[in-house]
Amino acid sequence: DEIKLNQKLRSNAKIKDFADKFFTIFKLINDKDLFEIEYRKCLSKRLIRNASMIKEMEVDFYKIMKKESGSTYVKKIENMIHDILYSQTINFDFKLYNKKNNTELGIDFYIKVVSQDNWPLEKHLILNFNSEQNKNKELNSENLKIKGMPESISKCIKEFTSFYYGKFTNRFIAFVPELSWAELFVRINSKTYTFIVSTPQLVLLMLFNSKREYNLKQLKELTDFSDDKLIEIYQPLIKNNVLILKNSSLYLNMNYTNNESKLNLNYKCKDKTKMKDEDKKDKEVSHFILEDRKYQIDASLIHVLKKYKRLSFDELKNNVTVEVKNYFIPDVVLLKQRLENLIDRNFIERDVNNPDTYIYIA
Repeated sequence: DEIKLNQKLRSNAKIKDFADKFFTIFKLINDKDLFEIEYRKCLSKRLIRNASMIKEMEVDFYKIMKKESGSTYVKKIENMIHDILYSQTINFDFKLYNKKNNTELGIDFYIKVVSQDNWPLEKHLILNFNSEQNKNKELNSENLKIKGMPESISKCIKEFTSFYYGKFTNRFIAFVPELSWAELFVRINSKTYTFIVSTPQLVLLMLFNSKREYNLKQLKELTDFSDDKLIEIYQPLIKNNVLILKNSSLYLNMNYTNNESKLNLNYKCKDKTKMKDEDKKDKEVSHFILEDRKYQIDASLIHVLKKYKRLSFDELKNNVTVEVKNYFIPDVVLLKQRLENLIDRNFIERDVNNPDTYIYIA
């Protein structure tokens, strides 16, 4: 993110220096499994929003992590980068498809096709087609729309879906409006601005082409956004004086002025409720990490004892640490808990004469 934001860093020497620092820090991280999850979250934002200006650098970081922790550790990161690079080919083929069919989309349209298994996408963000449509690949334009979506974008989604299902017979796609964004050209008082907005923000702002004022109840009916979602969408617009909230109504600010002609409005304002949600997500991630570590420790303990037949606790700890250190450094308490669990499940047993020694049960 530092390189993305700092133009001065965009030289080969600066990039190499930054990569070396990254490598030094990465080697010192004990919880590499947790780091990988957080890294993929940040990487997905950069790749989806085109914020990663230097794709070569993303590959460099991927190679650094692969060298230190192995190919299995970076498999999902590798697949994410591959998805973005392959999307370039998909978009080129889509343009040829439209040219062959004499289809004019009317807007600049670029789509990124990513695999759900590799990307840290929240499931509730995905607008899935029902199973019967997936099975038969029926293209019903009404089911490809978000309420209030401009017809030009709905057309693009429909055309791309038709192209994609014609190209791939055993794949299914779902539109993720929350992660899509657009450059919206807005003309106010003879000056044109470019607003970078999310798709839901685009839907909201396009309504003001017809009227300059809507009460919140009208907006909910026109878009089907929930109260919380609507607030999340318009907060950045109000903060930047594009819209004005007054007496439960939103007004387009016809006196809007800004020295900048291009403005990014595609972000979420922080609030206490969202912070609680983030804390909940962090706890869920911690629980997922703990459960995953249990499986890895179990597998490593059995593998080591199967190889050596009998080992003391310290010998077991050292061998297991070597096997899993690319992901995390095992906690002694957790290690003892997993040993007890494996004893209860009759995979291993203690030496009767030396309780600190563990034996593999063939």
